[in-house]
Order: sequence, then C-alpha cells, then structure tokens
Amino acid sequence: MALKQKILDATITCIINSGAENVRVAEIARDVCCATSVLYHYFESRDDLIDEALIQLMSEYSTGLWRQIIEQAETAKSPDDVRRCFQIIPDTIDLEVFRRERSVGVMVVGLATTRARVREEMAAQLEARAQIPLTDAFRKLQEKNLLRSDIEPSAIALAVRMTTYAHTLEDIGSPDGALSEVWRDFYTLIIDTLLPGAA
Repeated sequence: MALKQKILDATITCIINSGAENVRVAEIARDVCCATSVLYHYFESRDDLIDEALIQLMSEYSTGLWRQIIEQAETAKSPDDVRRCFQIIPDTIDLEVFRRERSVGVMVVGLATTRARVREEMAAQLEARAQIPLTDAFRKLQEKNLLRSDIEPSAIALAVRMTTYAHTLEDIGSPDGALSEVWRDFYTLIIDTLLPGAA
C-alpha cells in the first residue's frame, strides 16, 4: 500500500474514533512510521489532510448507498420491491437511526458539510460518481415495466442523487432529526410518481 494511502487510512481511523478535531499530525506520522516532514510532502497542512480523508470517507459512504440501491433494483419483481429499493435512501439517512446506532455517517456528513473544500468536492462528484450504474439500474426497472418508461433513466438517477444530497445536508442540520419524516414522505411521493400508471 502506498504511503499516502496509509496516512489517509490512519487519519480516517482517527476521525472515526476520536473526531476530526483530535487529529494530530505527529500522531498520524508515528502510526504510519514516517517523519512528520514526509507527511507534509503529501499534504500541505493538517486541514488538507483532514479534507482529503473526509472526501475519501464520504465517497466510500455514498458509493455504499448507491450499491445497495442498485442491488435491490437488480432483483426487483414488483412495485413493492421498487418502493423498498427507494426506501433505502431515507432509511440510510434517517438521523435518529444514525444517533441510535452511533453511525459514522452522521459525523462524517456533519463534518463534510462544514468544510468548504469537502463540500465542493462532493458536489463535483454528485453527477459523476455511480451515475452510470444508477442509470443502468433504473433502465432495467423500466425494461421490467416497474418504472415509467416515458422518463429518461439518467434523469431519474440524477434527481435521486441530488434529492439525496439535499436531504443529507438539511437533515444533518436539523437538531432533532424532525426533517427525516418530511423527507420520507417526499420520497414516497417521488416513488409513486415514477411507478407505471402515474403519468
């Protein structure tokens, strides 16, 4: 494994276990058995290191969410299966679930949305990352007559990704997680609009 990735992995572990505010460059360097000066060869500053670690962690987190949706879409055989496919999104982003399970997700998303570089990078990845697999998944649902065929599948994929991104940002900013139910109702509305016969 390349040294830069080892440094990122050690930083991610520290963020998960102790929070970004407790990332110490000297400790990360010690964990990967390198001099602090070597670490600064790869990263301009402590903030740069934390930002890159968060970008990687957020990318892995969001890719896992899309993979779940794609896998569910592959095996869908009925409108109820399609509903379950889309329900993965609010279930995953539900703030109360995050709190109850002490999920890494809520902490990572919360940190990412307060750091400008991470926020910009995740926005840039919004359309590109997993866009094609999602589009293919929705096209397959159309071929099975489980989604309306008069809507371009790439448009469905982009709308789902953008809605999910907005949901994540807004729900994390809600102190009591009250927006989760609002978003859950919103996803239900989207699903019902996309099912055959809704046109």
